[in-house]
Order: sequence, then C-alpha cells, then structure tokens
Amino acid sequence: MNESFSLYMNGKDYQEKVNALKECYKQASVLLGYYFYLPVQIGSDWKIFRYFNGEEEKMSLKEFKKSLVD
Repeated sequence: MNESFSLYMNGKDYQEKVNALKECYKQASVLLGYYFYLPVQIGSDWKIFRYFNGEEEKMSLKEFKKSLVD
C-alpha cells in the first residue's frame, strides 16, 4: 500500500510531503508567475498557503474566502 493513500499516514511522512509541495509551489510561482494554493487541515481548522513570485503567505479559511471577493 502506498502511504500517501493510507488513512493512518505517519505524521512525519505527512509533514515531509506537505513541505515538498510547499517548495514545489513556491518554485512554480517564480517560474510561471501564477498563484498557487495549498490548503492544509490543522486539527479542525484550515490554513491556506498562497504562493506568488516565490513568496509564501499563510491565511485562515476566512481570510482566503475574503480574498476571493476582493
């Protein structure tokens, strides 16, 4: 079984995958000039990481929804 599809993924493995995705999105935002978003559930809350021009911005779900309207 591939651990990425497991319901009981090791916390360390999960964090490593999240960090790899963050780095990938950060670099892609530099190369392509697009916005990239990575939602991560922390407990019962969501944190959304937004990448643009190699910069990371962390926001709550409420802040993310507000940014879509602005």
